[in-house]
Amino acid sequence: MFVLGTVTGLPGALFAMPEVVERLQLTLADRGGLIAALFAGLGVGSAVSGPIAELIGSRRLLAWACALVAVCFSLTALASSYPGGAAALAALGVAAAGLNTAANVLVSNAFPGERGRRLNAISIAVAAGGLAMPLAAAGLAGRVSWRVLVVGASTLAAIVAVTTLRIHAPASATPAHLTLAAAARILRQPGFAAVIMLVLLGAANDVTMAGWTSTYLLGQGFTAQGAAWALASYWFGLIAGRLALSRYVDRDKELAIAMAGGACGICTLALVLVSRPAVLAVLPFLAGASIALLVPTALALGGERFSANAGMAFGVMMTAAQVGAMALPALVGVVAEAAGLRPAMGLLVISSLVSAGVALLARSRRTPPSRP
Repeated sequence: MFVLGTVTGLPGALFAMPEVVERLQLTLADRGGLIAALFAGLGVGSAVSGPIAELIGSRRLLAWACALVAVCFSLTALASSYPGGAAALAALGVAAAGLNTAANVLVSNAFPGERGRRLNAISIAVAAGGLAMPLAAAGLAGRVSWRVLVVGASTLAAIVAVTTLRIHAPASATPAHLTLAAAARILRQPGFAAVIMLVLLGAANDVTMAGWTSTYLLGQGFTAQGAAWALASYWFGLIAGRLALSRYVDRDKELAIAMAGGACGICTLALVLVSRPAVLAVLPFLAGASIALLVPTALALGGERFSANAGMAFGVMMTAAQVGAMALPALVGVVAEAAGLRPAMGLLVISSLVSAGVALLARSRRTPPSRP
């Protein structure tokens, strides 16, 4: 999952380097296109990784995905044009999606009694990997070529691929027989739509905050440096929230999601309504801490309820996450263009409160355990 973080952190680290911009002859629109290529690959990979996990086993998928990530990192280092870079990043996204699905399935199946805590824990590794890329880029700037950063990430992915083949995996990580009828039954199971909605909304909130916080604060009068620090505090909030709160989510996952959604709604509402710079500066951290539990706990809930076909379930959930990650940030941009940044960021309030409502509804419909 740290490797996955290096993948998602690559565009922000790489496309800020002047030598990369010069080598690939990138315009601002081109940089956006390269980021879109990576997330398009993640979306496609998420859609196909679930059935593949069911057919070949999650451990094999994890090993192959890590190996492909290593290859695609190397292809990115060799790219000499915008089309070549876009193709390498799209392929990297497909491979990284398989890694994401397989790792979540393995952890969910290996720790059935504490899925929430464990899935939140591996999400911390993703954030750490995402932070490692810009930190490494800053440390290497002006000293060695940018390719050292990419090749280093490739080497790490290759080591993980080899190591994965040597670790013990639970029986559920072995291949399973999958038919179209079985896949359809998974999608029609009661409660699956609610879990999908929770994952979609959680990912939408996460990516929107990460993508729009600095732009919003610049519009509120922050300097570029101040907005950057506030955005960094959001990422630290994600890590802090998972470290501090993940131990409590397994007691009642739906309630944990509802409380996190409510807290996120309060924080984002304050972000929209408050104008004092001192308050605005701390709100991204608080929003990150509240958003932190949404996606990992929703994934744990899905893994708990649909463990019989975990590969397919996690593949669909990861696909939903990519849909949310693409849809809400784009919608914020459209609304911001038409009505301004404050109303646009208000969409986060709505999304957060809907998450809380869906979680409470799912909790009310949960079948109570039978009494002896």
